[in-house]
Amino acid sequence: MPDPNLTEFIKNIKKRNYEQAIIKETTKKTVKDAVQDPVKKEADRLKNKRLLEEEKVKLKQESGDDATDRLLNEYSQATGKVYTSSGQPKYPDDFPSSDFGFKGDPYLKSGYPDSPSAIGIKRMAEIKGQLKVAQSAKDEKISFEQAQRIKTIKDKYAEFYKEFNRPEVHPKKVQYLTDISTREWYNKTYGK
Repeated sequence: MPDPNLTEFIKNIKKRNYEQAIIKETTKKTVKDAVQDPVKKEADRLKNKRLLEEEKVKLKQESGDDATDRLLNEYSQATGKVYTSSGQPKYPDDFPSSDFGFKGDPYLKSGYPDSPSAIGIKRMAEIKGQLKVAQSAKDEKISFEQAQRIKTIKDKYAEFYKEFNRPEVHPKKVQYLTDISTREWYNKTYGK
Protein backbone atom coordinates (compact mmCIF):
# COMPACT_ATOMS: atom_id res chain seq x y z
CA MET A 1 0.00 0.00 0.00
CA PRO A 2 1.39 3.43 -0.99
CA ASP A 3 2.46 5.79 1.69
CA PRO A 4 -0.36 8.30 2.48
CA ASN A 5 2.15 11.13 2.82
CA LEU A 6 3.58 10.34 -0.59
CA THR A 7 0.10 10.27 -2.15
CA GLU A 8 -0.72 13.58 -0.50
CA PHE A 9 2.58 15.03 -1.70
CA ILE A 10 1.86 13.96 -5.32
CA LYS A 11 -1.64 15.47 -5.12
CA ASN A 12 -0.19 18.77 -3.88
CA ILE A 13 2.36 18.84 -6.72
CA LYS A 14 -0.36 18.16 -9.31
CA LYS A 15 -2.56 20.84 -7.76
CA ARG A 16 0.29 23.37 -7.76
CA ASN A 17 1.18 22.53 -11.37
CA TYR A 18 -2.46 22.94 -12.38
CA GLU A 19 -2.72 26.30 -10.61
CA GLN A 20 0.51 27.50 -12.25
CA ALA A 21 -0.76 26.41 -15.69
CA ILE A 22 -3.99 28.37 -15.15
CA ILE A 23 -2.05 31.46 -14.04
CA LYS A 24 0.23 31.14 -17.07
CA GLU A 25 -2.74 30.87 -19.48
CA THR A 26 -4.51 33.80 -17.81
CA THR A 27 -1.36 35.91 -18.09
CA LYS A 28 -0.98 35.01 -21.78
CA LYS A 29 -4.61 35.92 -22.44
CA THR A 30 -4.29 39.22 -20.55
CA VAL A 31 -1.17 40.18 -22.50
CA LYS A 32 -2.79 39.16 -25.79
CA ASP A 33 -5.93 41.18 -24.99
CA ALA A 34 -3.86 44.20 -23.95
CA VAL A 35 -1.95 44.11 -27.25
CA GLN A 36 -4.96 43.45 -29.49
CA ASP A 37 -7.46 45.50 -27.55
CA PRO A 38 -6.77 48.92 -29.17
CA VAL A 39 -6.72 47.41 -32.66
CA LYS A 40 -9.84 45.37 -32.02
CA LYS A 41 -11.66 48.34 -30.49
CA GLU A 42 -10.80 50.50 -33.50
CA ALA A 43 -11.92 47.76 -35.91
CA ASP A 44 -15.21 47.35 -34.04
CA ARG A 45 -15.73 51.12 -34.00
CA LEU A 46 -15.13 51.40 -37.74
CA LYS A 47 -17.38 48.42 -38.45
CA ASN A 48 -20.18 49.92 -36.36
CA LYS A 49 -19.72 53.29 -38.07
CA ARG A 50 -19.95 51.65 -41.51
CA LEU A 51 -23.06 49.70 -40.51
CA LEU A 52 -24.65 52.87 -39.15
CA GLU A 53 -23.95 54.72 -42.40
CA GLU A 54 -25.48 51.84 -44.41
CA GLU A 55 -28.59 51.92 -42.25
CA LYS A 56 -28.89 55.70 -42.65
CA VAL A 57 -28.73 55.30 -46.42
CA LYS A 58 -31.44 52.63 -46.27
CA LEU A 59 -33.65 54.85 -44.11
CA LYS A 60 -33.27 57.90 -46.34
CA GLN A 61 -36.06 57.63 -48.86
CA GLU A 62 -35.64 58.97 -52.35
CA SER A 63 -38.09 61.68 -53.34
CA GLY A 64 -40.05 61.56 -56.59
CA ASP A 65 -37.95 64.40 -58.03
CA ASP A 66 -34.67 62.67 -57.21
CA ALA A 67 -35.92 59.36 -58.57
CA THR A 68 -37.11 61.02 -61.78
CA ASP A 69 -33.72 62.65 -62.33
CA ARG A 70 -31.85 59.43 -61.59
CA LEU A 71 -34.10 57.36 -63.85
CA LEU A 72 -33.88 59.86 -66.70
CA ASN A 73 -30.09 59.58 -66.54
CA GLU A 74 -30.33 55.77 -66.49
CA TYR A 75 -32.72 55.84 -69.46
CA SER A 76 -30.36 58.09 -71.39
CA GLN A 77 -27.45 55.74 -70.68
CA ALA A 78 -29.48 52.65 -71.63
CA THR A 79 -30.63 54.30 -74.86
CA GLY A 80 -27.03 55.18 -75.70
CA LYS A 81 -26.04 51.55 -75.28
CA VAL A 82 -28.65 50.34 -77.79
CA TYR A 83 -28.96 53.17 -80.32
CA THR A 84 -26.52 55.64 -81.84
CA SER A 85 -27.11 59.38 -81.56
CA SER A 86 -28.82 59.31 -84.96
CA GLY A 87 -31.32 56.71 -83.75
CA GLN A 88 -29.82 53.75 -85.62
CA PRO A 89 -29.22 50.47 -83.77
CA LYS A 90 -25.67 50.01 -82.50
CA TYR A 91 -25.93 46.32 -83.35
CA PRO A 92 -27.79 46.09 -86.68
CA ASP A 93 -27.39 42.31 -86.77
CA ASP A 94 -29.70 42.07 -83.74
CA PHE A 95 -32.67 43.17 -85.87
CA PRO A 96 -34.20 41.62 -88.99
CA SER A 97 -33.60 43.52 -92.18
CA SER A 98 -36.61 45.68 -92.99
CA ASP A 99 -35.83 45.27 -96.69
CA PHE A 100 -36.49 41.53 -96.71
CA GLY A 101 -38.62 41.05 -93.60
CA PHE A 102 -42.33 41.55 -93.49
CA LYS A 103 -43.86 44.52 -91.69
CA GLY A 104 -45.42 42.39 -88.95
CA ASP A 105 -42.09 40.87 -87.85
CA PRO A 106 -42.18 40.82 -84.01
CA TYR A 107 -38.41 41.34 -83.79
CA LEU A 108 -38.37 44.43 -86.01
CA LYS A 109 -38.49 46.83 -83.02
CA SER A 110 -37.37 44.64 -80.13
CA GLY A 111 -34.49 42.73 -81.73
CA TYR A 112 -33.90 39.01 -81.76
CA PRO A 113 -34.38 37.26 -78.38
CA ASP A 114 -31.36 37.26 -76.04
CA SER A 115 -29.46 39.69 -78.25
CA PRO A 116 -27.73 42.67 -76.62
CA SER A 117 -30.25 45.01 -78.25
CA ALA A 118 -33.24 43.01 -76.98
CA ILE A 119 -31.83 43.00 -73.45
CA GLY A 120 -31.16 46.75 -73.66
CA ILE A 121 -34.67 47.44 -74.94
CA LYS A 122 -36.16 45.39 -72.07
CA ARG A 123 -34.09 47.44 -69.61
CA MET A 124 -35.32 50.65 -71.22
CA ALA A 125 -38.92 49.43 -70.81
CA GLU A 126 -38.25 48.68 -67.11
CA ILE A 127 -36.85 52.17 -66.60
CA LYS A 128 -39.91 53.68 -68.35
CA GLY A 129 -42.16 51.83 -65.89
CA GLN A 130 -40.10 53.10 -62.96
CA LEU A 131 -40.28 56.62 -64.40
CA LYS A 132 -44.08 56.43 -64.32
CA VAL A 133 -43.90 55.43 -60.66
CA ALA A 134 -41.44 58.24 -59.93
CA GLN A 135 -43.75 60.74 -61.65
CA SER A 136 -46.71 59.55 -59.57
CA ALA A 137 -44.56 59.89 -56.42
CA LYS A 138 -43.67 63.41 -57.49
CA ASP A 139 -47.32 64.31 -58.18
CA GLU A 140 -48.57 62.84 -54.89
CA LYS A 141 -45.58 64.23 -52.94
CA ILE A 142 -44.61 60.88 -51.46
CA SER A 143 -41.32 59.00 -51.54
CA PHE A 144 -40.38 56.84 -54.51
CA GLU A 145 -40.33 53.73 -52.30
CA GLN A 146 -43.89 54.41 -51.10
CA ALA A 147 -45.06 54.88 -54.68
CA GLN A 148 -43.40 51.59 -55.68
CA ARG A 149 -45.11 49.82 -52.79
CA ILE A 150 -48.49 51.28 -53.78
CA LYS A 151 -47.97 50.18 -57.40
CA THR A 152 -46.97 46.68 -56.26
CA ILE A 153 -50.09 46.42 -54.10
CA LYS A 154 -52.33 47.62 -56.93
CA ASP A 155 -50.73 45.14 -59.34
CA LYS A 156 -51.20 42.30 -56.85
CA TYR A 157 -54.81 43.37 -56.29
CA ALA A 158 -55.44 43.30 -60.06
CA GLU A 159 -53.82 39.86 -60.26
CA PHE A 160 -56.07 38.48 -57.51
CA TYR A 161 -59.13 40.13 -59.06
CA LYS A 162 -58.36 38.53 -62.41
CA GLU A 163 -57.89 35.17 -60.72
CA PHE A 164 -61.20 35.25 -58.82
CA ASN A 165 -63.34 37.03 -61.42
CA ARG A 166 -65.22 34.20 -63.13
CA PRO A 167 -68.73 34.10 -64.52
CA GLU A 168 -69.93 31.60 -61.89
CA VAL A 169 -68.66 33.71 -58.95
CA HIS A 170 -70.83 36.53 -57.58
CA PRO A 171 -69.19 40.00 -57.94
CA LYS A 172 -69.40 40.71 -54.18
CA LYS A 173 -67.67 37.42 -53.47
CA VAL A 174 -64.96 38.28 -56.02
CA GLN A 175 -64.44 41.62 -54.28
CA TYR A 176 -64.33 39.97 -50.85
CA LEU A 177 -61.87 37.24 -51.92
CA THR A 178 -59.68 39.79 -53.67
CA ASP A 179 -59.60 42.05 -50.60
CA ILE A 180 -58.76 39.18 -48.24
CA SER A 181 -56.10 37.73 -50.53
CA THR A 182 -54.46 41.12 -51.04
CA ARG A 183 -54.47 41.82 -47.30
CA GLU A 184 -53.00 38.39 -46.55
CA TRP A 185 -50.33 38.83 -49.23
CA TYR A 186 -49.50 42.30 -47.87
CA ASN A 187 -49.12 41.01 -44.31
CA LYS A 188 -46.92 38.15 -45.48
CA THR A 189 -44.79 40.36 -47.73
CA TYR A 190 -44.43 43.48 -45.61
CA GLY A 191 -45.07 41.97 -42.19
CA LYS A 192 -47.68 44.44 -40.99
